[in-house]
Amino acid sequence: MRASRILMMVILTVILSAFTAGSTVEYQKGKGKKSNITKVWLIGDSTVADYSLEKDYSVKRYPIMGWGQVFQSFMAFDSLKLIRHLVRTDSALVDDRARGGRSTRSFFEEGRWSEIYRQLSPGDLVLIQFGHNDASVNKGERYTSLTGYKEFLRLYVNQTRDKGAIPILVTPVARNYPWKEGRLGNAHGDYPAAMREVASETGTYLIDLTELSMEFFTGKGQDYVSMTYFMNFPPGIYQGYPDGSRDNTHFQPAGATAMAQLVFTAMKGLRAEPAEARSSAYKAALKPPASPAPPAPQTQPLPKNAGSPAGEIYRDIEFDMPQVVEPQIPNNAVSITDFGAVGDGVTLNTGAFRKAIEAVTAKGGGTVVIPRGIWLTGPVILKSNLRMHASEGALILFSPDKSLYPLIETSFEGYNTVRCISPLYGNGLENISFTGSGVWDGSGHAWRHVKREKVPPPMWKELLDSGGAVSSDGKTWYPSEAYGKAIELSEMNVPVRLEGGIAAYEWMRDFLRPVMVSLVDCKKILFDGPVFQNSPAWCIHPLMCEDLTVRNITVRNPWYSQNGDGIDIESCRNTLLHDCNFDVGDDAICIKSGKNEDGRKRGIPTENLVIRNCIVYHGHGGVTIGSEMSGGVRNISVAGCTFMGTDVGIRFKSNRGRGGVVENIWFNDILMTDIPSQAISFNLYYGGLSVSEMLAEGKNVETTLGEIPPVTEETPRFKNISMKNITCRGADQAVYLQGLPELNLENVTMENIDM
Repeated sequence: MRASRILMMVILTVILSAFTAGSTVEYQKGKGKKSNITKVWLIGDSTVADYSLEKDYSVKRYPIMGWGQVFQSFMAFDSLKLIRHLVRTDSALVDDRARGGRSTRSFFEEGRWSEIYRQLSPGDLVLIQFGHNDASVNKGERYTSLTGYKEFLRLYVNQTRDKGAIPILVTPVARNYPWKEGRLGNAHGDYPAAMREVASETGTYLIDLTELSMEFFTGKGQDYVSMTYFMNFPPGIYQGYPDGSRDNTHFQPAGATAMAQLVFTAMKGLRAEPAEARSSAYKAALKPPASPAPPAPQTQPLPKNAGSPAGEIYRDIEFDMPQVVEPQIPNNAVSITDFGAVGDGVTLNTGAFRKAIEAVTAKGGGTVVIPRGIWLTGPVILKSNLRMHASEGALILFSPDKSLYPLIETSFEGYNTVRCISPLYGNGLENISFTGSGVWDGSGHAWRHVKREKVPPPMWKELLDSGGAVSSDGKTWYPSEAYGKAIELSEMNVPVRLEGGIAAYEWMRDFLRPVMVSLVDCKKILFDGPVFQNSPAWCIHPLMCEDLTVRNITVRNPWYSQNGDGIDIESCRNTLLHDCNFDVGDDAICIKSGKNEDGRKRGIPTENLVIRNCIVYHGHGGVTIGSEMSGGVRNISVAGCTFMGTDVGIRFKSNRGRGGVVENIWFNDILMTDIPSQAISFNLYYGGLSVSEMLAEGKNVETTLGEIPPVTEETPRFKNISMKNITCRGADQAVYLQGLPELNLENVTMENIDM
């Protein structure tokens, strides 16, 4: 009898999956025409996912099911009458895009949301359930802080509404623990409450599945719930589980069906209209789209700083800081849509960007407006007297087609070298602004190699299935075989110098990852408002620039991204960086000035830099000086910053061979939490790996003195460094000091350090 029930469930699952896949094709073929089908999109983690889509599901994975796997069965004609306030068509088609191991952040960073966003239509529903993996503090590729969790939820809600679709937030379904005195408790910490807050502040429909499922399971009793609903059974019952299963997170068919029933029943009760913002967006999306009008031209940067008042930035600076001059942009404005741009995420708009920039340049400069939409483009070459304004809801998605990015002579990691041109590139310019609240995305996943140790097994399998190549030791995935060969001819991601000019590097193009935003020898630059994310290498790299203001921006890179720095300020003078957020895969805020002989020949220090009120959620270092500091670093003031979960908090790094002088550095009023290695680190034996990577590989970060060399121009010098009012809660090591025996650290003072 049990075998018959299993067979029937497998057949039902296959039928529903086939119906979903086939109907999806028909729905997409009808794009642009009125459809009588409402799409119900599901995004989330493994508790929502459809496992029947996996190869050999009935043999290898059954009976595991996510509640989304059976949700189509609740979309029958008679059932839809009960949710007519949500679904106004005669048919509804469930498209379950949830995937195991995904958090709000990783689901977005892997491009899964952008695929859905491109296909959203007015009236669609998007059910959003995350939380299980966001709370995984020990899994860096998944973990998302509560602040970041709420930010990504807002992003999903707002972008769903941008398309006239209806978002529904679903708090994470309960795990089968903790039980106390016959009642099931909450295993998700503050994440359900955080989602409730987002729902309240944005006026979004909410299904509190956390509470509903806890109440439901409590009513059934722990023993019954464990054996009937969750993946708990003895050996010998299911082919894919010869040793049985003890899993109190994932569901058997009865559990998946019960949770789907709870969700559907809750949908029937969502009678209150959402906030007017959704209604307006919904109605607007049903109308033919109009070309967005550019903002009223202004001569001052827009928007004005919404963070620290301007006067506050210059208060209590320990050195004589010059007034940073902001760009002045002429009173002209155009939209990229005026030049044929199409925001569908498919049409390549490189030409439209170029023509828009040329149009305002011909008038002496002005603003190029990027309206709401997904704008696929190749590299954007900047001009002087230019403001690039990314409107709310705008996603500028740089194409992963590497042939669009020509090779140029440039600098990377402190060396003069050859790389592909950056997605956003400017050289020798003056008066450049990046404003608005839109998103610039560098499609970095198409460029970067990935270390196996940094990603979960399902993602590693996806990389292998996607093609590319794997290192001989099986530990690193490369986008192509040429990439793997080129990395063997490189030093710290910089290729050896080849005879024959740029053409000699063409065969290794895949390896020559650009930084996302490259500004070289520019003056009067402003970043104010946008999000910059998913860069091929470093995200923002001003080199030899003057009068740079960076405020109110967010920089995001996957935690597994190689060289996924946030901002690298190299050989720049007179810079303000304040009220910014960073969540990256390498150093978050990094201060550099060239490497070894190349840096010493350039001889341009980074100087007069003020950093205030920035938050770093993840990174190898919160604020890092080095290791490429051969041109010198001086007059740096950092205050009021918070580092949460960074590998190191305050980080100084260099090595013999660098040379250069780092001096007159102040850190004040810094807060840190959950630092896995050192809160404060000086490492003048830096070898190119983060401390956590060195420990993970079993390397000893302690070094013996060996033979002490003489002091030369290649000897780095660190002096006059002050740290005051530093508080850290949760670091493996408070302070790590490792100078050079031939030239010690000089005049390093620490006052009121609480760790």
